[in-house]
Amino acid sequence: MGQTSNSPKTFLATEVLEADRRVKLSSAAGYVEYADQADSSGWIGITIGKADAINDTVAVELKDAAKTQRAVAADSFAYGAVLYAANDGKVSDSASGNAIGTALEAATAPGDIVEVLYDKGAASIIIGSSVPDSMIYVSPDGSDTAGNGSMIGPYATITKALSVVTASRKTIMVFPGEYVETLALVWPNVTGVSINGFGGDVTIVGTSGQTEVVLINPTFSASTFEATLSNLTISAPDGVKGIVFNNQNTTGRKFNLYLHNVGIDADTDTDQSLDVVHTTTTQAMRVYCDGQRNIIEGLVYIAPQNADDRFTFTNMQFDGGIQFGTATIASVSTFKNCIMKDAGGSGGQDTQILNVLNCHSLTGTTYAIAALNDFAANAAEVILPAA
Repeated sequence: MGQTSNSPKTFLATEVLEADRRVKLSSAAGYVEYADQADSSGWIGITIGKADAINDTVAVELKDAAKTQRAVAADSFAYGAVLYAANDGKVSDSASGNAIGTALEAATAPGDIVEVLYDKGAASIIIGSSVPDSMIYVSPDGSDTAGNGSMIGPYATITKALSVVTASRKTIMVFPGEYVETLALVWPNVTGVSINGFGGDVTIVGTSGQTEVVLINPTFSASTFEATLSNLTISAPDGVKGIVFNNQNTTGRKFNLYLHNVGIDADTDTDQSLDVVHTTTTQAMRVYCDGQRNIIEGLVYIAPQNADDRFTFTNMQFDGGIQFGTATIASVSTFKNCIMKDAGGSGGQDTQILNVLNCHSLTGTTYAIAALNDFAANAAEVILPAA
């Protein structure tokens, strides 16, 4: 953008602000908040009027500058970065000599023209304050280096968000957008972690060379481990699995996966979209998946190994079919209001219990009442006719 602004300059408020108060830059571009005692040199000016609510505009009389100035970036840097002199009259965040200013905009590449407050870097952002207690936010416009995971200072990748999960801060909220993750999203060793899309379409995109897009294989020994994904789509390229749910390193009583309004795109219907790997047979694995006719394009593989295993799918569409392991186990799998691939079921065993309610098979555009071979080759089934 590279604009200039005479003093006073208008910002947005991250909190309710009274008039005639010192303010400093917030961690989100274009926002200000109260400057505290520790900000004796980092405050940028005085509020002229009030901001009655978060996101209200507020005019600020700049402290030491008549106006902001434009500058040409010598490299990329984040909003709020301390800027130094660079060759050919440009500015950079590479420390050299004395600081000359604070970036009021991020530079995404050399040559970008950005707005700068020439204050010797006094207003630079120190990330770490105002971090929410339980939420971690991610946005395509965020930054893994300058962000702190707050709503106004989100991270740019889900990988980064997962890396900062703690036992108390484990709810990841993802703004609309497409997130290309170059490595598999590896679930942390913390129960109760959730990744939630909100506000619009969220797509997690895998890349070729990965084994899976999402790997849930934690090391955990307490009673129950739970993981949740909601309101998003996982897109897996050819030969890459969507979600791998593996209890290899857990020793508790139950290992639960919750999928709410999750679709899984696959390159072919033989690629595995969901792989339930039951390694620790003394532990029950449970998958609860409900949607709004969300589509799972690839194969779903389920390997029951415990009589307390439960796999429940509601309002889902399975374009790639279902394959069950063949262990002699009285596990229970339930499908309600689902659309199945015609004759897309395989595996299973006569001891495994299959409950089907109001499901149909689909061939092209032709629907039929679901039959056993839409789910498995063998099962102790209860199939109720579709309404």
